Amino acid sequence: MLALARSHANPARVLCSLVPLSHPHFHARYSTDSPAQASLLRSSLHEGLSFIQLDRAKAKNALSVQLVRELRELVEEVRFDGWTRAVILRSAVPGSFCAGADLKERATMSQLDVARFLYNLRRLLGEIEDLPVPTIAAVDGPALGGGLELALACDLRVAGSTVTKIGLPETRLAIIPGAGGTQRLSRLVGSSRAKDLIFSSKVLSAGEAERAGT
Repeated sequence: MLALARSHANPARVLCSLVPLSHPHFHARYSTDSPAQASLLRSSLHEGLSFIQLDRAKAKNALSVQLVRELRELVEEVRFDGWTRAVILRSAVPGSFCAGADLKERATMSQLDVARFLYNLRRLLGEIEDLPVPTIAAVDGPALGGGLELALACDLRVAGSTVTKIGLPETRLAIIPGAGGTQRLSRLVGSSRAKDLIFSSKVLSAGEAERAGT
């Protein structure tokens, strides 16, 4: 389910305030699009709390082939590192969580490339869901399409009270959520409510999403 951060504070900061942080260690990966720009940043913090941060500011953290690949590698590290006790998935870009799949990149891809991308995205979300430690999505900006599917793969979701765009709007493009969101949303809110949200492409505020049970 989704919990609403009642204050205007960044939900990730609210979570951090509950944990005494000391001696942080940072591990960065870099996008092949620009060697100088990190597309995903992981920081491991006190007492085994690990952060996974999305950092594609120009694309509002849209899920590209490279970003999905890096996330899969990082999730595998978390699974086997032996010290992570909980994971917080968040954005390093103020006002953004994840805008979904990178549609500009997809427009350049062949049908086979799209199929491979969806396969890897589904694998990623399944791997997050299967992590042996609690996972929390700190949603401090729009979570649309694949971005919401990413959050749904986590055990818990915390959203800022000012977030106004949470939803699976794929049917506006004559497609359906392709990475397991139909099943995960149904398990959270029930089949009828999930169908209503998906068929209508409804985009909810954080408060509405909380009341819906996401």
